[in-house]
Amino acid sequence: MRAFRRLIDRDPSLPHKLVFVGGKWIGHEDVFELARGLGLGERFVYLGFVDSLPAIYNGADAFVFPSLYEGFGLPPLEAMACGIPTLVANATALPEVVGQAGVLFEPHDEIALADELYRVLTDRSYHDDLSLRGLAHAATFTWSRTAKLYLDAFEAASACFRGRNKK
Repeated sequence: MRAFRRLIDRDPSLPHKLVFVGGKWIGHEDVFELARGLGLGERFVYLGFVDSLPAIYNGADAFVFPSLYEGFGLPPLEAMACGIPTLVANATALPEVVGQAGVLFEPHDEIALADELYRVLTDRSYHDDLSLRGLAHAATFTWSRTAKLYLDAFEAASACFRGRNKK
């Protein structure tokens, strides 16, 4: 939110809004209070739980995921699959999920995030390049590939276990 506030202060003519989706969570009151304190007003939109995230992604110019605690990071992958330039925190599994197809930012560096987001929103060739890279990268994550990776891991573990029991 602070990065978005910096972005708007930098260029008030930007028409963008900061949209949050998902059910309310422990501590959500602090987030809403921060939005009020930053004076985001109508630029901050909370949609709550939505049934179809792809519809939300496809209405966005960028997807920002500043998460510090992710097991995998499916939302950034979904956003890239929709062709939306994706910016994620350089934390947990997120760098691996987006690879070279997204923008990484240090999770607590609001200045860097504001700068990166401004570039995505104002540099059309950069925006379009990230969109194409995201589409290509997301296409490499298939269920059949995932199943093969799991099978390979189970087979390797089984072989290791069998090898230990022979001694």
